[in-house]
Amino acid sequence: MFVWDVNGKRHLDGLSADSAVNQGHGHPGILAAMMKQAGKLTQISRAFRNDQLALLYEEIAGLTGSHKVLPMNSGAEPVEPAVKSVRKWGYAVKGVPANKARIIVCAGNFHGRTLGIVSFSTDPAARSSFGPFAPCFVSVPFGTRRRWKRRSRLKR
Repeated sequence: MFVWDVNGKRHLDGLSADSAVNQGHGHPGILAAMMKQAGKLTQISRAFRNDQLALLYEEIAGLTGSHKVLPMNSGAEPVEPAVKSVRKWGYAVKGVPANKARIIVCAGNFHGRTLGIVSFSTDPAARSSFGPFAPCFVSVPFGTRRRWKRRSRLKR
């Protein structure tokens, strides 16, 4: 979980290679498991039936207490269905009027470069020349504790 700069100073690796190595770089246990798996099968799409996928789903569901599992390949890939799920939940469960959902996001975020995700980005480079953007995202500074009392106060 640490990296060293050219001067030998140790830093916590907050990027963790886009979360791919948050257990540490070259962790011996992970390398051993990778080598063992690579000797069997390196990758298979969830589009193909295999005897391990259902077991993985059961294990993840048990760990998370969820009844649904949808594995993803990248950081951006799960954000899009998360936004859709939250909106649908707002309409179906909370009774938000049709097409009035608002999702509050933190300014300075980075979740990827899909059109939906850059719609709530505050990075000018990510947004430049890609509009129009998906509506109804409310961007607030990270750490904002203000409680929204009225929907009319929520602005794009």
